[in-house]
Amino acid sequence: MMSEKFGKLISHLAKGLEKDAALDFARTVLEVLPDPRAQKKENVDEIYTPPPEPTARFDVWDYEEILKKNI
Repeated sequence: MMSEKFGKLISHLAKGLEKDAALDFARTVLEVLPDPRAQKKENVDEIYTPPPEPTARFDVWDYEEILKKNI
């Protein structure tokens, strides 16, 4: 639900005179984050460590909806 509101806010700001604010907010909301597992190095002796996977602030479906509907 928050992702839908964030998407609408980005769109609203962009349509108004707040284009810089819309871009800054979109960068923050849509930022790709590092894999949280990459920061945890508890089992350093493991033979295989899966490669890091980037994550989003929202579920992939919500992320896609923000982009399709508002960007």
